[in-house]
Amino acid sequence: MNFIAVFLAVIIKCIKKILFNLYSLFISAYAKGIFILKGVSFGTCLQINGHVILTISRNSHVKIGDGFICNSGIYRGISQDIYSKITVYKGASLCVGDNVGITNTSIQCTKEISIGKHTLIGAGCLIMDSDFHDLDYRVRRIEDIGLSTAKSNPIHIGNDVKFSNDITLIA
Repeated sequence: MNFIAVFLAVIIKCIKKILFNLYSLFISAYAKGIFILKGVSFGTCLQINGHVILTISRNSHVKIGDGFICNSGIYRGISQDIYSKITVYKGASLCVGDNVGITNTSIQCTKEISIGKHTLIGAGCLIMDSDFHDLDYRVRRIEDIGLSTAKSNPIHIGNDVKFSNDITLIA
């Protein structure tokens, strides 16, 4: 009786792993398709593991180097975040070097963000080159200003940088 229960448990575990790997392949293929449709330049060995939200404006410039890995989701990282998110606004430039890895990370690019080679960005990090609103409360009270008065400055992260655990970089 114990042998049958153990055998079934092993079979179920193997089936779950196969389904999880098939899902990961589908997500990675989907992300590559989005990148191609949006004109994103990406290198070889692109891996997207888990649910990732990609919002790439058509008139933006995005270049991703070889060996980029994006891990996302509760089974892929240690943080409570459920996904990674990459948003590149119209006219913005995102350049990611070779062999960069991110996990449950949000990148919000309104102007320019560059990430150097061999950089690892860990769980829960937020990188954004804008504060998305004016700091003056009187200006914020005026309707329909949007990003027009928001401060935005480039962010340049060098080669071989490693950071994680809820780091926020705001220009």
